[in-house]
Amino acid sequence: MSMNHNVISCNAAVAILMSTYNGAKYLGEQLDSLIGQTFRDWNLFIRDDGSNDNTHEIIDEYAAKDSRIHYFNDPVAHRGVKGSFLALLQGVDALYYMFCDQDDFWKPAKIARSMQAMKEGESSVNEDTPVLVTSDLAVVDEKLNVTADSMWRKLGVDRIAVKPEYLCVAPMYPGCTMLFNAAAKQAAINGKDSGKIIHDQLIALNVSRSCGRIIPIAESLILYRQHSANEIGARSTHSGRNPITIAKGVYRESMNYYRIVREILGISSSEYLIKKIRRILKLT
Repeated sequence: MSMNHNVISCNAAVAILMSTYNGAKYLGEQLDSLIGQTFRDWNLFIRDDGSNDNTHEIIDEYAAKDSRIHYFNDPVAHRGVKGSFLALLQGVDALYYMFCDQDDFWKPAKIARSMQAMKEGESSVNEDTPVLVTSDLAVVDEKLNVTADSMWRKLGVDRIAVKPEYLCVAPMYPGCTMLFNAAAKQAAINGKDSGKIIHDQLIALNVSRSCGRIIPIAESLILYRQHSANEIGARSTHSGRNPITIAKGVYRESMNYYRIVREILGISSSEYLIKKIRRILKLT
């Protein structure tokens, strides 16, 4: 997972890592939400993945008025979503890390609440233990009107999302909700990868693999904007769809995720099936 660039030292407690691509429409609102955080000891590092709109001009404007906002220079022009975030992760040295999408909106206490949970979690483990904090999200439309106050409930994972052992059967923790320590970063960088895995699954599954702690916060700390250009989004319910089509889709998704967790966690098919049945029946 090697990248060809120098490592930047973050001079704040938290390094916020943002990848942009033609994000001009919503980027200003997201940056405003970061500047409005009650926890202020952070630096933002932005890597652009080849935008051809006025994303660069917006970044320049905000960097000029807030010294905590920095460009992340990369000789590679286009890496894609996963590659862009991993380049940032490997290229920045910090105590704690957060992934940030270009089009969401962070509630004012997102970092503070996440850091509180992190400190509480770290207090009961060794200093080299990987710790990952994650939270629920509120789903909003393009104008930030709330359409679902809990994405966990919307996707039907609210009863298992608070139990990280079910991560092996359901990818429940989006990267934009995460705060993780340097040990978690190393667990991911030095851990197992999969061609089909995305950056947030890479972090979460390798923290689990290394016997680290995953701490879910059953509170929506972010406004998760859904619009036509979403790379990854909150899937809608199955209402109105053909049951056979739904079943085929669920089976295909389950098998794809099983191949990932089998490769990274070494989970057996029987263990996966048992936990999958419990997840479906909500025997949690």
